[in-house]
Amino acid sequence: MKRIFSTIILVVLFYLTPLVGKPDLMLHPLILSLMAACALVWLSQPEIKKEDVTVRKDTDKYSVLIILILAAPSVIVPVMDWAYYRGTPDTWDMMMSVGLITLLAGLAFRIWAIITLGRNFTSSVQIVDHHQLITSGPYSIVRHPSYLGAYLAFAGSAGLLHSWLGLIVSCVLMGLAYMIRIRAEEEVMVGQFGREYVEYMGRVKRMVPGLW
Repeated sequence: MKRIFSTIILVVLFYLTPLVGKPDLMLHPLILSLMAACALVWLSQPEIKKEDVTVRKDTDKYSVLIILILAAPSVIVPVMDWAYYRGTPDTWDMMMSVGLITLLAGLAFRIWAIITLGRNFTSSVQIVDHHQLITSGPYSIVRHPSYLGAYLAFAGSAGLLHSWLGLIVSCVLMGLAYMIRIRAEEEVMVGQFGREYVEYMGRVKRMVPGLW
């Protein structure tokens, strides 16, 4: 129940509050679709708790907090740009199509990663009991598929709203957020798994296959 309540709060803050000046758009199909996608992402991962920021700060490096903070403008800017400045094109165009495909692909890839990692998947950077190094499924494609999936979902959302400004903002801010998270996470993973993880790093790129 607590997770459902926090999901509702998040959706209201990210999608409905920016539209107080355009209440007629709050039930627009695009907004409803993005709210559903946001809820799916939030509910598919472990609940973020206070100790994720406080107790685990030495391993997490406040990355969970940074992701939450930078996610806000990454969502709100595209929504406001769409609602107050650009509006929806008269016809469905290529940018919206690519945005929708990217959003769906990102959601699917993230959920695949979460399912594959199972109990090892956590909201903050930490090592759980009997932690295992998973290198199969999406983890054979990139080392951080859940972050890649979320990143694509942010970018796809901005594209679906036909917001170039939102696309730039979300790509830059979430790129920064995930770079910070990856640095903290890989420091912990190398400390836990040593040479095994170093060799894995040599075989598989972080988030862009063959590049980075």
